Amino acid sequence: LARNTDIKNTWCNAAVFAYDAYEGFQMGMETAAAAIDLQDAYNNVSYTLLMQLLMDMQVETRLVKWIAAALFERTLSMRCGSWASQPQQVLMSLPQGSPLSPVLFNVYTVGVTSTQRVGVGRTMSYADDILVYRMGKDRNEIASALQCELNRIGDWCNEFKANVNPAKASLA
Repeated sequence: LARNTDIKNTWCNAAVFAYDAYEGFQMGMETAAAAIDLQDAYNNVSYTLLMQLLMDMQVETRLVKWIAAALFERTLSMRCGSWASQPQQVLMSLPQGSPLSPVLFNVYTVGVTSTQRVGVGRTMSYADDILVYRMGKDRNEIASALQCELNRIGDWCNEFKANVNPAKASLA
C-alpha cells in the first residue's frame, strides 16, 4: 500500500480508506482508524505561520501577497435599513464559506500529512477533517503505530494551536 500525502476532499479520502481496508482484508490484515475533527479550525489559523508555509512551499510571491491582502485587509460593516456601521477590519480566522479557505487550511495542515513515520496505512486530511489508519496482522503493532501517529498529530496541534473536537473524534 502506497503512502498518501495528497490532499483530497473528505469523500475521496473515505473512498481511499474503504479501498485500502478492503485490500488489506483480502491480504489477511486488520485496520485500525481514527477520525479527527479540529475544533474551530478556521478560527485558530495563525496568518503569520500560514504565510511562512506558503513561502516555504515556494508559492509565487505575487500570489502570497494577494492572499495576505485578502486576509489582512478584510472589512465588515453591518446594515439595518438605511443605517450602516463604519467598516471594521477583521483580523482573525479564515473566512467561512470562502472557496479559498479549505485550500489555505490544507496548506496550514500540510505538516499533518506530509510525514508518516510508522506503519502501513495513511494519514489524510481535508480542511479540518483528519483520517489516520494503520494496517497489519498484529493488533499490538497496529495499535502502537496508530498511537505513534496520533501522538505526532498531537504535537502538531500543540505547535499550531489546534484542538481536537472530542465530540466528533472516533476510533474504529
